[in-house]
Amino acid sequence: MGVKKAMQIKQMGMRWPAVFLVFLALVSLASLITRYPAESNELSFTPSVGDLGGLAGVEIVTVSSEGKLYVWNRDRSLAFGFPKEFEGGISSSPSLADLDNDGYKEILVITKDLSGGLILRAFYGNGVEVPGYPISLAFVPSSPLTAADVDKDGLVEIIGGSSDGQLHIWRAGSPGEIPGFLRLLSSEPLSITLGDLDHDEVLEIIAGSRGGKVYTLDYTQSEQNEGKPGSWTASPVLVLGRQIAGLPVVSDLDGDGRVDLIVAGNDGTLMSYSWADTQWLPKRVPLAVAGGAIASTPAVGDLDGDGKAEVIVLAQKGQGRKLYAFSGEGTLLPGFPKSINASGNSGITTLGDMLDQGKKEILYALQGTDIHTMGFAGNSQLKETNWGPLYHQPRPLLMPNISADPNPFSPNGDGINDFSVIQYGVASSIENSLRIKMYDSSGREVATLADKTYVPAGFEEIVWDGSAGAGDFQFKIDLAALGIEKIAYANWVRVDNQPPQVTITDG
Repeated sequence: MGVKKAMQIKQMGMRWPAVFLVFLALVSLASLITRYPAESNELSFTPSVGDLGGLAGVEIVTVSSEGKLYVWNRDRSLAFGFPKEFEGGISSSPSLADLDNDGYKEILVITKDLSGGLILRAFYGNGVEVPGYPISLAFVPSSPLTAADVDKDGLVEIIGGSSDGQLHIWRAGSPGEIPGFLRLLSSEPLSITLGDLDHDEVLEIIAGSRGGKVYTLDYTQSEQNEGKPGSWTASPVLVLGRQIAGLPVVSDLDGDGRVDLIVAGNDGTLMSYSWADTQWLPKRVPLAVAGGAIASTPAVGDLDGDGKAEVIVLAQKGQGRKLYAFSGEGTLLPGFPKSINASGNSGITTLGDMLDQGKKEILYALQGTDIHTMGFAGNSQLKETNWGPLYHQPRPLLMPNISADPNPFSPNGDGINDFSVIQYGVASSIENSLRIKMYDSSGREVATLADKTYVPAGFEEIVWDGSAGAGDFQFKIDLAALGIEKIAYANWVRVDNQPPQVTITDG
């Protein structure tokens, strides 16, 4: 973890455990669905998944139509520092990007002020706002923003498409656009994605217009002008002949080493193209056809663990919704399509590896319902589990500076250091269970110092009289909340009952 984040976490008065998230594995032949309910019943935007530098595993980032930004840990607890509530509301799905090149993602989200102005906010995974933000936006983004070093200058740029068809690029944390980067590509709203199409370690910008055109921009640094800004070259425009649903997606569908473009049409058609030198060529038209209008950006990943990528989309027909999972050849995976019974008028999918087992699971959200995850388990049977609100409280943490003082101590009745005081703190006030036990050096339990089912936030003290005799003793603290993995702490304290040696000499 970077020094900066460590300092911020320290200022919050708690430890930030080690980290990395990831998405439910697909293990026998049945799919598992798990719900991540937020405080709000409505999650009307696409969730994002990535390592924010918090608890072990990636985090899930969601926003609600009520103007709240949530971060969920792998154990389904709410991350510290969240939710964030914005009085004017939220106008975009959250996106994740490593703005400071420290290996962890930051959260980008567009909010509104009370007058309707658009504000770009950026937060670390601990809820602290990134320096240089918020930034007022002078344009209306038409899709979530993305960020990366697209010109290989070592600095992160933020890229966004506007509702009037313009491409905007500016430095992370800077309110001004980079000179010469503002481009009018279309008269229609743009959605932006990035991909290294020619394997030159420079990301190309792929912009899809809502009307069905795909624009590709390639950055080139001239060897003769090393150290000076390069130039952007536009490739031939790909005309799809139908409107685009969601964002274009780049991946290698068949493992041939060439980058593929996957685009969903709002008429239910899923198309794929392959990058060939300077243009997109049809790969398989159509790749697949879903039953109804596609209502989500396609998600791509190895869902069934066969080493090949699958494409997942959510389709809507009338009030019915179905989740489709296609192989790279366009055939449906066993158990799909999966009907989704939920109200609302939109839905989205994304993928992540929640359990860090090299497989992906689907994460989808439907407006007016909870978040779900679905992973293959072997047969086509689907099992759904509703994780109630008790599983979605802020995760309890032991505060730093747990101590036993004095240590060693001597319970001999002389009124000096006759007992030791163990001090500990809890960083949340939900229904926790806490137990403190004392063990001798052989591991034998000698005392229970605390056994509580509710622990308030803050520091507490436990007094131990050393009644187990002399020696080295280990006290262990176990803290847990309903549905959340246990947190353990252990340390040693010494009981010294030996009287001081007094030597008397003749005067």
